[in-house]
Amino acid sequence: MPQDDVMLKIVFENSGETRQAALSDLVAALTGCLDHFGVKPLVDESFAAVIQNGDGRTKMARLLDACGCPEDPEGFFSRLLPLLGRAPGVDRIEINGVVLPHLMLMAVPEVVLPAQRCFAVQTVEQLEKEANIRVAPSDRGDMQQVIDTYPVRLSMHTIRQMRVSRNVAYQYLPFIQELDAAGHTNTWIGQFHKGLPDQMYQNRGNMACAIDSLMEIDHVHTLRLATRAIAYYPHMFLADDEGLLNYLKRKNLTLQERGKRMGVATHFIHPDEISSQNPALSR
Repeated sequence: MPQDDVMLKIVFENSGETRQAALSDLVAALTGCLDHFGVKPLVDESFAAVIQNGDGRTKMARLLDACGCPEDPEGFFSRLLPLLGRAPGVDRIEINGVVLPHLMLMAVPEVVLPAQRCFAVQTVEQLEKEANIRVAPSDRGDMQQVIDTYPVRLSMHTIRQMRVSRNVAYQYLPFIQELDAAGHTNTWIGQFHKGLPDQMYQNRGNMACAIDSLMEIDHVHTLRLATRAIAYYPHMFLADDEGLLNYLKRKNLTLQERGKRMGVATHFIHPDEISSQNPALSR
């Protein structure tokens, strides 16, 4: 960070949390996002018309102009950060009539809230702080009962997304309607039972052994790995110098040498889950 860099502050209204970020880091993150993901298939037509074509810097300059902040990134972020500090999952964020896409907005909390971890939520107070939400006093008792009954485990990646997208928040945040027993039928394997999640797959530490064994079977041509972690906890693939990601790449090359291949199956429930941190997009 340059010594004369400007530090900007963001206040998350419900949690009361205050964070700071260097202007240069925010500009770099947004410019990089626009460079790689500022294309029509990933942003709507109106926003694509604003940034048009070119590299990230060119698109960033056009965005600043459209938002009424020509050649003034500090002014742009000074208007944007308070909007992001409000309650999570706002329907949309716009500046000077320009609606900013969630994919681009995600670049900001990735700078402001850079931690990479998973954690269990055990109290209503912790939920409010981590997710920047406010639970009504009349609902606090029921919300605590939900948390006690159905354990809530979140990643910082999903926390960042929740603070931008209501559609992501709805997937992961507990809600008091879960106490309604209507419809609680075991319709799939990964159901909750007495407060304990029943995982669909056990002993994931044996993945390497399974891959090595399956590749020796002549009639097995494709190894398919199913994971939600690419959307939920991408840091699992990127940690330790991208250790897991590189391992899977090496194994796929070995399989290809034998006329086989590896497929990694994942799914995104909503487009707002797409982020530059998802290995499927960034690699």
